[in-house]
Amino acid sequence: MSEKWKQKILLIFPFAVLAAGMMLTTAFFLHTYRQIAFEHTSALCETILANSPEAEPQLLAALKDYHSLTEQELRGNDYLGKYGYRADDFCYDFPPDTVLFPILFFLVTACAFGAGIFLSRRKNRKRIDDLTEYLEQINIGAGWTLIQAKEDEYSHLQDEIYKTVTMLYQTRETAVAAKKILQRTWLILRTN
Repeated sequence: MSEKWKQKILLIFPFAVLAAGMMLTTAFFLHTYRQIAFEHTSALCETILANSPEAEPQLLAALKDYHSLTEQELRGNDYLGKYGYRADDFCYDFPPDTVLFPILFFLVTACAFGAGIFLSRRKNRKRIDDLTEYLEQINIGAGWTLIQAKEDEYSHLQDEIYKTVTMLYQTRETAVAAKKILQRTWLILRTN
C-alpha cells in the first residue's frame, strides 16, 4: 500500500470512528431512554394496582390508549404540573452508565487521535532528521547515499536533493578539469 493511501486512510479513519461512535452513542441513549421509560411506567402501574387492584382493566385500557398516542400528542404534556409536579421530580436517579459511556468513548477516541498524530509527527521528524544528516554528510565530503525502502511524502524531495548533489559534483569536476586545462594553457603560453 502506498504512502498516499495510508495518508488517506489515516484522514478518513478518524471520521469513520467518530461517525460510528455517534451512532453507537445515539443507539445507546435511545435504548437507555426506552428502558427507563418502561421501568418508570411499569413501576407506576404496579403502584396503582397495589393501591386499587380492581382498577386493572381501566389501567390496561389507559395504558393501551397511552401507547397509541403520537409523539406530537405527548410533547408538551404538562398534566401533572397542575398538581405541583415537575419533570425533575421523576428523574432523580440517573444511571451513571448513561454518562460514563460517552465520556469513555470520547477519551478513547481522543487518545487514539492523539497517538496517531504523535506517531505521524515522530515519523516525519525522523525522516526530516535523516534528510538533514544526509545533507550534512555530503557537506563534509563523506558522500554517502541515503536509501529509502518505500515511498513517502519526502521521496520527491530526496530525489531532488540527490539530483542537485550529483549535478554539483559534476559541475565541480568540470570546473576542476577546466581549471587544469587553463593552467596548462597558461603554462604553454608563458613558455612560448
